[in-house]
Amino acid sequence: MSRRKRNRQKQNNSKNIDVYSKSDYQTDEKNFKLAESGKNNLDWSTFSRLMIHDICANSNILESGYIGNVRLEDVDLALKNPKIGWRMLLAASDELMRISPHYYRLNSMYSNMALFCWWIDLFGVKNNANVDTIKKTYGILSEKLETMNIKHEFSKIMKVLPYQDIFCGLLIENQTDTFIQQVNFRICKLYEVQDGLYNFVINLSAINPKKINAYPIYIREAYDEFSNGKIGNWYKPPADLQICIKLNSQWTYPYPLLIGLVKDILDLDIYKKLKLQSARTDNYKAILMEVPIDKDTVD
Repeated sequence: MSRRKRNRQKQNNSKNIDVYSKSDYQTDEKNFKLAESGKNNLDWSTFSRLMIHDICANSNILESGYIGNVRLEDVDLALKNPKIGWRMLLAASDELMRISPHYYRLNSMYSNMALFCWWIDLFGVKNNANVDTIKKTYGILSEKLETMNIKHEFSKIMKVLPYQDIFCGLLIENQTDTFIQQVNFRICKLYEVQDGLYNFVINLSAINPKKINAYPIYIREAYDEFSNGKIGNWYKPPADLQICIKLNSQWTYPYPLLIGLVKDILDLDIYKKLKLQSARTDNYKAILMEVPIDKDTVD
């Protein structure tokens, strides 16, 4: 038998191996939706398969080794040393929010759990306390909390915390409204703990001069003083005009909630194997298709 004929026979004996069939994808998607609605517990293997599909289908990770603008090797190093590589973890989490609908949906599920149903209780009121004084104080506090629009403003904070772990904000207030403006933590650092919360400082030199007018007046004034050489580049906003909330408070560096969960998904070996398989099939985006693979030589 000629060599060409033996090769042709070998190819004919190859079988179609279902890498991730359409029916399996639909089953995983159904289970994920049940978990979102609270009718079922989230299965890790289901989420893992869906995320790998998202990353392979919506990025060039198998061609370039990048998730968006983030190199997978850098993410791997950052996961091994998050105290130093936390900026890379935040960047990776940002990219995953854009390219993986299931990563986005799971973060959104956690961020929507808080209901912010606040109320005011009276504690330590003495029997001989002046009722009119209590009513007046209660009314002032209640009105103040109403103007803070707690549910709206803190919902903004909660949307950031699961995938960034930390929220730094500046307060902008007037007599009728309160607004919390987020500051990118990449230009901040934690400074001290006050009343059980972190305070942060801002690196004025890292602010884009073209965007300085988007900041509150006290930041603009500090920036002018910095530009004129009157103060250093690290500026501490007044404690009553800043807010810093950290989800994983046990660490002083950011560590996004789901980065720990997707650590195995971002394993370099997984994508090396997928890349090897895609090179043999010449179609790395065929994760939802039946790919012809030689079972005797497949990795």
